[in-house]
Amino acid sequence: MTQKQQKPNQKRESTWKKPTADQQPTLEKLTDKDLDSVAGGRSRSRRGR
Repeated sequence: MTQKQQKPNQKRESTWKKPTADQQPTLEKLTDKDLDSVAGGRSRSRRGR
């Protein structure tokens, strides 16, 4: 029981830990490419005009 609970626990930590660290640098950089990804291509349409 302990081994089964420890397996999903480790994966869960890595899951919520990865997006958090990935979002921090994205906000700090906030480059044109990053904005495009965040806006979902909405910013790209405006810039293309």
